[in-house]
Amino acid sequence: MTTQTPYQSKKAEAWRLMTAVQRADLLNNTVASLADLIGEGDKTDKVLTHILAQAQHIDDSAMLTGATGESNELYNQARGKTVILATKEAKKLPVAAQVVASLLTGNQTHLNAPSQEAFAFEVKTIMANVGIDDAVFNLEGASEPQSFDDMFNDPRLAQVGIVGTVEETHALAAKLSQTDAMLTQVIAITDQDELSEIFSPDYLHRFCSERVRTINTTAIGGNASLLELGAG
Repeated sequence: MTTQTPYQSKKAEAWRLMTAVQRADLLNNTVASLADLIGEGDKTDKVLTHILAQAQHIDDSAMLTGATGESNELYNQARGKTVILATKEAKKLPVAAQVVASLLTGNQTHLNAPSQEAFAFEVKTIMANVGIDDAVFNLEGASEPQSFDDMFNDPRLAQVGIVGTVEETHALAAKLSQTDAMLTQVIAITDQDELSEIFSPDYLHRFCSERVRTINTTAIGGNASLLELGAG
């Protein structure tokens, strides 16, 4: 079984293989510029800094003991190609937060904001200025119905981070459920004022997949403790 994700380029794969802390160090350099662009000052700084401060939790792993003594390491991994979808009434701060969260967790990220093209271009420029390659973060230009269908049927699409209403989120989930692509995660921000979804404990983890790395440390013949139990 492969643990790779379906990335398009070696640069995107290299981004995934960085630690979340390393990615956070780079993304921290975008906070001031994003705050200036969005125009919400301290609020933008607080929200984006909160997201980036969770990097260590993404890097943390847990060791689980297997039934036969093998070592099982539970860890997080990027899910793959992610589209951040800004609906017509989407506010800039939650859109930027979705972009930062997706990148922090190692995903190849595309921003689709057809009603806010100038804002999207500025976000791309800010990311490029700190060294984030086009292969890692770019703009998804779909705006026509047929183009949206093509985007959602992309077999590499792993998740969509939508900023919009509850109704728009449900409509998106219904549309994705009818595609022939892989099972696609929907990560929504519908509370665009309080941003309660961002401050939920599982927010960043929704951009990840949990994986288990197993190392067989058992000697030939079985686990010694199990053999001891059977000897009584």
